Amino acid sequence: ANLETCAILAGHLKQGTFYVNTLILPKQTSTADSCTTLDEEDLFEYQDKRELMSLGWVHTHPTQTCFMSSVDLHTHCAYQTMLEEAVAIVMAPQ
Repeated sequence: ANLETCAILAGHLKQGTFYVNTLILPKQTSTADSCTTLDEEDLFEYQDKRELMSLGWVHTHPTQTCFMSSVDLHTHCAYQTMLEEAVAIVMAPQ
């Protein structure tokens, strides 16, 4: 199915450098052009137990080209509000 998927890029800060070492696939609902995470408190608990920081996010555009939509930019703004160095990755087959 052509459903958008999203995930969290998590990791640690070590000696002034951020390291992404964990990809977290949260519970989510999806359509061909959107995904929404569910039960975010579970995500926070998972990261807290493992001392993981949110360093960014990744999602797919299964039916579109590779670009940051206005919704993506808005989402990423929230990540960069928490961490200026946060990264966003869009993956698309076209």
